[in-house]
Amino acid sequence: MIYTSYFGKLKSLPSNFEPICIARWRPAWYKGKSCLALAPSKELLNWWRASGQTKEDERIYTEWYRNEVLSKHSAAAVYRIIKNLAPGKIPVLICYEKSGFCHRHILRKWLNENNIRCEEWHE
Repeated sequence: MIYTSYFGKLKSLPSNFEPICIARWRPAWYKGKSCLALAPSKELLNWWRASGQTKEDERIYTEWYRNEVLSKHSAAAVYRIIKNLAPGKIPVLICYEKSGFCHRHILRKWLNENNIRCEEWHE
């Protein structure tokens, strides 16, 4: 099992969880592991910030993220990378967004579509 969450919940994660940042930029205070290969590009993030963040923009972002990031990796390779970053622990993919539209939700859906169980962690 792989979980997703956000930086604001780090302190409440169980000790057997290993947070892995999937954000393009991580907070200065965060000293944990990262997987930049799963982060959206600077161009995509800049486009998103300048967009109206409408449902259509979410559709475009999702397509862009899937084409630019996820299509470059097999789900099996992503799973191996994530598990190797969290030996003996349960990986938790983290970014900034507390709720709403976010690339971690796109990633979670893609993992599940590829038969890799991934859920949002709720304490």
